[in-house]
Amino acid sequence: MSVHESHALKQLSAELRDQFGILIRNSDLAKLLQISPANMQKTLRTSRDPRARYIAKIKRRFGRRVFFPTRWVAEALVLDEDELRLRLESD
Repeated sequence: MSVHESHALKQLSAELRDQFGILIRNSDLAKLLQISPANMQKTLRTSRDPRARYIAKIKRRFGRRVFFPTRWVAEALVLDEDELRLRLESD
């Protein structure tokens, strides 16, 4: 991760945490990504894009509710695709 990515990650993470808290609801993430919740769910299930796969991987369920950790959402939005692929392969 470059210094620029690190700074951008910290800044975006803080902004998202201030807006949504430590967990982002499914509907809020769809609004953030500017897509419908149904389309987002389909994309997370079927896409081979590293960003979508990473977001699908970090999903957390509490009963019927779906949340995404704010820090990891910021990572998915800031990091380049190669870095996300490495993180997906390492787990």
